[in-house]
Amino acid sequence: MLKTLIKKQYMELFRSYFVNQKTGQPRSHGKVIGMFVLFGFLMVFSSAMFFLVAAGLGSSLLEMGLGWLYFTILGMLAVLFGTFGSVFNTYAGLYRAKDNDLLISMPIPPGRILFARVSGVYGLSLLYSALVWVPACIYYWAFGSPSVIAVVFDVLLIFVIAFFVSVLTCLLGWVVALIAGKLKNKSFVVVLITLVFLGLYYFVCFKMSDFMTSLIANADAVGNTMKNWFNFLYQLGHAAVGEVVPMLIFTVITFALAAICYYVLSRTFIRIATAKTSEKKAVYVEKTAKQKGVRKALFMRELKHFTSNPTYMLNCGLGVAFMIAVPVLLFINRTKVLMIIAMLSEEMPGNVMTALPLFLAGAMALMAGLNMISTPSVSLEGKSLWILRSLPVRTSTVLEEKANLHFTINEIPIILAVVVSGVILKLDAVSIILALLIATLYNLFIALFGLMMGVSRPNLIWTTEMQPIKQSTNVLLVMLVGWVMTAAIVGLYFLLKVPFSVNIYCTIWVVLLAVMDLLLLKWMRTVGVRKLEEL
Repeated sequence: MLKTLIKKQYMELFRSYFVNQKTGQPRSHGKVIGMFVLFGFLMVFSSAMFFLVAAGLGSSLLEMGLGWLYFTILGMLAVLFGTFGSVFNTYAGLYRAKDNDLLISMPIPPGRILFARVSGVYGLSLLYSALVWVPACIYYWAFGSPSVIAVVFDVLLIFVIAFFVSVLTCLLGWVVALIAGKLKNKSFVVVLITLVFLGLYYFVCFKMSDFMTSLIANADAVGNTMKNWFNFLYQLGHAAVGEVVPMLIFTVITFALAAICYYVLSRTFIRIATAKTSEKKAVYVEKTAKQKGVRKALFMRELKHFTSNPTYMLNCGLGVAFMIAVPVLLFINRTKVLMIIAMLSEEMPGNVMTALPLFLAGAMALMAGLNMISTPSVSLEGKSLWILRSLPVRTSTVLEEKANLHFTINEIPIILAVVVSGVILKLDAVSIILALLIATLYNLFIALFGLMMGVSRPNLIWTTEMQPIKQSTNVLLVMLVGWVMTAAIVGLYFLLKVPFSVNIYCTIWVVLLAVMDLLLLKWMRTVGVRKLEEL
C-alpha cells in the first residue's frame, strides 16, 4: 500500500510529462522523451550557473587549503535554493491536496498518507539542492585534491542535505497551514511572508560578489565565525572533505531533526488537513444590491480566484513585485546609476547607450513574462468548468475577461515602472512612450498567448492546484516563448546593426507586436471559443 501511495505521489509531480492533460491519455514514448529532454536541459543550465559560482569560490579557497569553508558556503547555498524551490509545493501538497479527504476516508493509516506526501517533498528537495551541491562536488573533484572517502561522503551528502531541506520546507508548510487556519485573509499573509523571504534571498544573491571578495580577504575570521555560530554547517564542510566525525555528527543531527519533524507533522496532519479555514459567521444585513455588468462580474470572479490562492499569486504573479522594485531601486540609487551611465556613454559605442529605451522595454517585458496568470486560468476551473459554461454569457466574453485580468494586473506596475524609470534615466518623452508601448503590447501578447495554450491544452483533472500552476508544460512553454521574444526585441537591434535610430526600431516592434496581438485576439474569439465549448 505504501509503495502504491508513493508511486501515486511522484506520478502526480510528473503527470504532465506522461499524460496529455487535455485528453487524459498517455503520451507517446517520443513525446515523453522530448519532455524529459527539455526538463534535463533546464536542469543542466541551472547547474552550469552554480558551477560558475563554485568556480569563483573554489579558485581561491581550495588553493588556500580551505576546502571545508568552500563546502560550507555552497552547502548553505544548496539549502537555501532547495528550500526556495520546494517550499511553494509543501503547503498545497501536504495539507491542501484535492484527494486528502478521499484518502483519509479510506482504510489507510494516516501515517502512510503523510509519509507518501513527505516523500514527494523530499524528492523536490533532492532535485533543487542537488542543482547546487553536485556542481560544487564536480569542481572540487576536478580541481581540488579529494581523497576516496571525501568523494564517497560528497555523494552521500547529496541525499543527507535533501533530508535537512525537507525538514525546513515541511516546517514552513506546517507553520503556513497553522496560520492559514486562523486568518481570514491568509492568502496575502502567505504571499507577504514569501516575498520577504525572496527579498532576503535576492539581496544575498546581489551581494554575492562583494561577499566573496570579503570572504577571501578574511577567510580565517569567517572560518571562526562559522565554527562558533553556524557549527552545524561547519560540520557539513568538514564532512565534505572526508572527515569521519563531522560526517557522523551532521548525518545524525539531520536524521534526528527529520524524525522530530515527522513526529510533529503526524500529530497534527489530520487536524490541519481536515480543518475548515477560520471565517466570521455571516450576518444578514439588509441593503440595496448594486447591479454589475457581465464583464465586471466575470473580471471580479477571476480576481477573487487569483487573490484567494497564494500558490496562484506566488507562481504566476511574482513578476509584479520585481516590476515595482525596479523604479524604487533606481530612485534610491539614482546618483550611482546616472554616474555609471555617464561613464559608459564615454567608453561604449554610441548605439549601446542610445538603446536605453530598448533596454528599459526589454527589462519590463522580461519581468512581465514571469507572470503566467492567464495560462492556467482555464485548467483551474477543473471539474467546475460546467458552472462557468452554464452561465448566460458569451464564451468569448469569458475568455476575454481571463485575459483582461492578466493584462490589468501586469499593466499597472508596467506603467509605473516605465514612466518612473524613464524619468530617472532622463529619457525623452518619445522614448518613454515607445518603451511603454512595447512593454504594454508584449504584456497583451503573453496574456493572449498564455490563454491560447491554456485553452488548447487544458488540465481539468488535477489533484492539487500546483499541477496546472507550476507543474504544467503550458506554463513552461509560454515562459520560454516569452524569453525568446524578449531576446529578439533587444538582441536583434545589435545583431542586425540597424542603420536607423532606436526610436524607429522600437516603432517597428510596436507594429509587429500589435499585429501579433490582433491575430491572437482573433484566434481567441473564433478557434478559442470553439475549443472551450468542446471541453
